[in-house]
Amino acid sequence: MKMSVEFPYKIVDKKRKPGLKAKGPITKVQQVKAVELFKSKAKDPDQILYAVYAQVENREIRVAVFNKPQGEEISPKSKLAQFKRRYKRFPTVGVKVDLVTDANGYWKIDLS
Repeated sequence: MKMSVEFPYKIVDKKRKPGLKAKGPITKVQQVKAVELFKSKAKDPDQILYAVYAQVENREIRVAVFNKPQGEEISPKSKLAQFKRRYKRFPTVGVKVDLVTDANGYWKIDLS
């Protein structure tokens, strides 16, 4: 006896509007090579990055990518320094961050 599989899905083109706001906790911070995230589009495939994931809309979504600094000193203009200035610490699991949708409707950490 074969059982049929049902697919109760409907396809909707529902892109989020830019500028939506939400809050969510950081769920994961990973150190990865650029090629792992960006595949063939990586400018420097061996560059080390920090990928930051947060809980938003009941899903874990990558909300930021920071370059790993070469040394212990970083520019105050770097995105990692902007994060530290805004949230008083570097990206850490559990930190609640403000999220905003970009022009393409993707959730990103608000660093302003």
